[in-house]
Amino acid sequence: MKTTAKTKAVIRAVVIRAGGKREDIGVISSCSKTLYYRMKRWLQRNLKIALAGLLLALLTGHPFVLAATITAAGDGVIANRVNGGGTVPNYIAWGTGTQSTPKTSTTLAAETTTTNDPGYARVAGTTSLTTTTYTNDTFQVVGTLTAGASLTITEAGLFDAVTGGNLFLYGSFTGIALNTNDSIQFTMQAAND
Repeated sequence: MKTTAKTKAVIRAVVIRAGGKREDIGVISSCSKTLYYRMKRWLQRNLKIALAGLLLALLTGHPFVLAATITAAGDGVIANRVNGGGTVPNYIAWGTGTQSTPKTSTTLAAETTTTNDPGYARVAGTTSLTTTTYTNDTFQVVGTLTAGASLTITEAGLFDAVTGGNLFLYGSFTGIALNTNDSIQFTMQAAND
C-alpha cells in the first residue's frame, strides 16, 4: 500500500515602508486548499473565466494569490533532515521574475542581485516550529529583506545556503512595489497535510 503526504507551503508578507508604516499584506503565496482556492478552481473549471482570480479577489477582498510549493530539491532536503543530514533551509531570497515550473526549479527566476539592488544579500531568517493543526507540525522561517533601490518583488524563496544551495520553498505572487529602504518581512511555512 502506497501512502503519500502532501507538504503545503505558505508565504505571508508585511511591507514596512521606509517611514515605518507597516502594511500587512497577509498570504501572498500558498498551496493550501482553502475555500478561496476551491471557489477559484470551480470558477475556472465551470465558468471558463480567464480572470477568475481577479473576479474572486474583487468579490472576496482577498488579493490574487499564486501558488507556493516545496520544490523537488526541497523534498530532498526534508529526506536528508529526517535522516540526520543536510542543512536547515533558513535563507530568504526575493526576486523580480516568475518560475514557469516551480516544482523543479533550483533558483528564483530573477533573484535580486547587487546590480539591481545595492547591498542585497539573502537574509538568514529565524526558524521555529509552530502549530497549524497538530503541535509543532509546521516549520516556519521569518526574515526581513530591505530594498536598496526601487523595484517590484514578484517571487520569494527559501534556501539552505547564503549563496547557491538548494531552493527549498518557492512562491510567486502579484508584484509588491518597493522604494529605497522599504522592507518586506516574509513568514515562510511548510507543513505536511
